[in-house]
Amino acid sequence: MAQAVTRGLQADGMRQTLLAKGVEPVGGTPEQFANFMSGEMRRYAAAASAAGLQRE
Repeated sequence: MAQAVTRGLQADGMRQTLLAKGVEPVGGTPEQFANFMSGEMRRYAAAASAAGLQRE
């Protein structure tokens, strides 16, 4: 399924539509997505900590 979604995201029509809406289509494997999300969580956690935000 991930391969089909990646191919769809890279199709010219879909790619142009997403880019026009400010979305950068990437696609990839489930492992790549998990790694991306893990990095984003660390990045936002660091920003929240630097801003003095506390978990509720």
